Amino acid sequence: MRALRDKARLEPAYIEQVATVGNAVRDPRGWSLSVFYLVLVGPDTRVEDDDLDFVPLRDVRSERFALPFDHAQLVQQACERLASKSVYSALPLFLLAPRFTVAEALKAFECAIGQEVQHSSLRGRLERMKEAGWVEDTGERQRPPMGRPQHVLHFTPKPGGAFVFDRSLLAS
Repeated sequence: MRALRDKARLEPAYIEQVATVGNAVRDPRGWSLSVFYLVLVGPDTRVEDDDLDFVPLRDVRSERFALPFDHAQLVQQACERLASKSVYSALPLFLLAPRFTVAEALKAFECAIGQEVQHSSLRGRLERMKEAGWVEDTGERQRPPMGRPQHVLHFTPKPGGAFVFDRSLLAS
């Protein structure tokens, strides 16, 4: 947390501790402890330190990107946490700009979960979020490169985490 705030001068849209791991074999130099987090930021987030930069998650997870010790496993656990929570919560909306379309939300959910999501299921959940005051229709429309203009929505997170759905987004 301190590293995000002090070094990167970054205020994440969402943060939660995934786990604490420690033992004598994860680092060849001896016993070590890591507390690791799932941190979500919007697409326009920038770090203010020239020595730091964002790296696409697909690059971090590729074999050509060598992470030290067991850090690839820690990244995998964080990705699994994001995927599992994304089927029953609005967590992927924290990856978007505050103003978004249903198509952008659908892509965020599908990327987070790792599989296709029914458009109608997500639309229904966004409607419930509107009723609860988490999402509002701006009245604007955005014209995509192809297809019909889409309604622009605005996401307003509430304190205490992500909006939780009453059932899995993948339920038929």
